[in-house]
Amino acid sequence: MNSNTIKYSYGILLILLLAFIRLVPHAPNFTPIIAIAIYDV
Repeated sequence: MNSNTIKYSYGILLILLLAFIRLVPHAPNFTPIIAIAIYDV
């Protein structure tokens, strides 16, 4: 796999994971999107 394919795969996987996390009940005041955004920077 080349570098672009890996980057796109990572992005698509991250989006699907975040969409799934938003559907699962989680603790109050917990924002997985912000947590991953901070981690990814």
